[in-house]
Amino acid sequence: MGLADFGLEQAEGLLRRARGAMNRSDYADLAADAHGDLVARGEVVLARFAPSAEAHMEALAGIAKQTRDIPDAP
Repeated sequence: MGLADFGLEQAEGLLRRARGAMNRSDYADLAADAHGDLVARGEVVLARFAPSAEAHMEALAGIAKQTRDIPDAP
């Protein structure tokens, strides 16, 4: 019965912790913190591994400048 008692004690402990977590009133704060952490980690990963992209408006401005600099064909 020693092993069965040990298993029952572990299950009761997990159940107590689950009930305690369910009674917390700061779920919104925890979720906001988790979201902020996830966004920050995502930005770090993108900065590290994703190729840097030129901003869309800057690309359009560069194209417009190039077309303006080309002289008209006679």
